[in-house]
Amino acid sequence: MKIGTITQVSGPVVDVEFEAGHLPKIKEALSVELNGQTRVMEVAQHIGGDVVRCVMLSASEGLHRDMEVEATGSGIQVPVGEKTLG
Repeated sequence: MKIGTITQVSGPVVDVEFEAGHLPKIKEALSVELNGQTRVMEVAQHIGGDVVRCVMLSASEGLHRDMEVEATGSGIQVPVGEKTLG
């Protein structure tokens, strides 16, 4: 899996830098661990310089520069129950 680091947090918008040539795709889910909880964000834009701009799907409080972020290799996934599946 691809590992990046947070370079900027501005409210629900988070910029993450990856190694050259290892950028995750737009709409790919990224995860970050904070106080034992996994928080998820979605890649919204490639902004250049091996940096992606993401939108958090939960609160960004507590996130800071240099935190490690993992690219999941897939889009956002949500568990559903049997009633939803029909």
